Amino acid sequence: MRWKIIVGLLIVFLLVGGVYYMNEMRITGKAVIDDRYSYTKAICEKFNGINRCVDMLIECENGEVKSLKPLTEVVEVETNRISNNSSLC
Repeated sequence: MRWKIIVGLLIVFLLVGGVYYMNEMRITGKAVIDDRYSYTKAICEKFNGINRCVDMLIECENGEVKSLKPLTEVVEVETNRISNNSSLC
């Protein structure tokens, strides 16, 4: 009878500790950090009448650019629809 109480208390202790640990480790849905995100965008520039673009991975945090990483080589594009690249985040 006494060992059943000890085993029961041990199980309850482990369950409570496990739930607390998962909450502290952000496993319960709080894993996304606000104001931090990334996306891809073609950054283009007109040079000698030719549009040259490169796909970039843009990482933002708190509305500021944290990193720019090229994903492709520079390619020449024959289009006049080049967007403004001034505001990335």
